[in-house]
Amino acid sequence: MDVDILVFIGFDEESDKALRNAFRAAEILRELYGINAYVVPINTWIHDPLRQSIAAIPQVVVRGRVLARSRAPAPQEIVEGVVRLLNAHPVPEPMVPAAVFEDPGQSDAVAVENA
Repeated sequence: MDVDILVFIGFDEESDKALRNAFRAAEILRELYGINAYVVPINTWIHDPLRQSIAAIPQVVVRGRVLARSRAPAPQEIVEGVVRLLNAHPVPEPMVPAAVFEDPGQSDAVAVENA
C-alpha cells in the first residue's frame, strides 16, 4: 500500500522539524505496517514570518486530510493519522519454526565407558 505525506514548509525551524518527523514516520510505517509512505516536501517560499503564520505553515497533509497545521507533529502522531486514514494493521512478524537437526552418524543412545 502506498501513501503520500505532503509537508508544506517554509524557511523556519518548525518546518524543518515537520519534514524530519515526516521522514521518520515514513520509516516507521514501512517497518511496522508495510506501508510505502513517500514524503513530498512542498516549499511555499514564504520568507516573511507574518505571512507564514497566516498561511499556517508547516502543514502535514495525507490524502487530503490535514494532520497538523502551524506546528510540527511528532512522528508517532503522523503514523497514527496515516494508520487511521488507511485502516491499516501491523504486519505480523514472520514465524520461524524451530528446526530439528539430526546427525545421521549418531544414534539417540550414548555409550558410557568406565575408565
